[in-house]
Amino acid sequence: MRLHLSLRGAVIAVALLFVGAGVAWATIPSGDGEINGCYQKTTGALRVIDTGQTCNSQSEIAISWNQAGPKGMTGSVGPKGSTGAKGQKGATGPTGAGGPSMRARAQIGAGDSRTGQRSVELGSEGG
Repeated sequence: MRLHLSLRGAVIAVALLFVGAGVAWATIPSGDGEINGCYQKTTGALRVIDTGQTCNSQSEIAISWNQAGPKGMTGSVGPKGSTGAKGQKGATGPTGAGGPSMRARAQIGAGDSRTGQRSVELGSEGG
C-alpha cells in the first residue's frame, strides 16, 4: 500500500512541478523586467519569487533587481575616424525660381570722322 501512495505522491509532485514551472516562466520577470527574490539570512540561499509573493521576514531579506540595469553615464568622445569612400553622385535637384528678366541695350555712337571708329556703350535694363 505504501508503494501505491508514493507513486501517487510522485505523480502529483511532478504535475505540480510542471504547473509551477509554467507559472514561473510566464510571470518572472514581471512585465517591467523586475525580478524579485528572498535572500536567506543564515545560509545565503536565494529564491526567486513571483510579484505579489512575500519573503519570510524572520529568516529572509526581500531583494529585487532588473534585467536591463540603470542607464549609465555617457562616455567620452572617441577619436575621429578616417574619411570614408566618396559617395555616388546624387540626383539632380529641381529647377530654381527664375530671376528678374534683363534686356541688353547697346548704343552706337556717331563715331569719329577722322578715324572712322564708332563707340559702343553696353548696358542693361531691369525688366
